[in-house]
Amino acid sequence: MRVPTLIAALCLAATATATFTDSCTNCRFISNKAVAAYFACDCKTVSGSTTTSGIALSNCYSNNNGDLVAQANGGAFLSCSAGSLGPAAGGALFLGVACPRNDGSTHSYSINLNVGPLHNNNGQLQCF
Repeated sequence: MRVPTLIAALCLAATATATFTDSCTNCRFISNKAVAAYFACDCKTVSGSTTTSGIALSNCYSNNNGDLVAQANGGAFLSCSAGSLGPAAGGALFLGVACPRNDGSTHSYSINLNVGPLHNNNGQLQCF
């Protein structure tokens, strides 16, 4: 393995294990009627360039009786609604959500998107 290739591989591994907000900025929701809760950020690649990447959060979470749970293709935002998105201290990025419970009530709260399945993989937002 050549040294530049090894360095790029190590940088990519570090990017995958760090929180996505360490290498992604300008995170936002993009209004899209076809895809609920479409989330996009400007993310750094291994080479240092920046690219805009997006992901449907329903691909990353499910609704478990009013609570968002990390689950591939969980479809959470078929029943939950996304509200405000805001940064907090320590790199946290909170999303306001409202999800129905089995008893018909709604659980409204905020989750830290930086603690969960989202990560930056060479400029691409991914989960799992």
